[in-house]
Amino acid sequence: MQRFKNILFFADGSEEITPALQRAVQLAESNQARLIVVDVIEPVKTPAEVSSRFDIDLCELLKEHRKQVLETLSQSMEKTDSVIYTRVLSGIPIAEVIKFVQSGDFDLLIKMARP
Repeated sequence: MQRFKNILFFADGSEEITPALQRAVQLAESNQARLIVVDVIEPVKTPAEVSSRFDIDLCELLKEHRKQVLETLSQSMEKTDSVIYTRVLSGIPIAEVIKFVQSGDFDLLIKMARP
């Protein structure tokens, strides 16, 4: 009997493999569940001069960087028969995670404890 089918791990800014992430991967593997690693970038306002001069959006750059970090973490944790998905949201972290949980039909949310 599978207890979990859809697991969400909230990275909360972590850039390393934590015991909580290791446990999330173990649970996903033992339950043959889907694991999504998510993080939230708080909105950053790009100064108009930077935006017009360099044609960049700081928030998008931060999201892309964070996605690369999460993908690197995920790839180092994946086994041959598992796939870990990553997602980076933008907004107020706890509010965005709650919205994501409600829209995703998740069985379990894992977040590491803060000291």
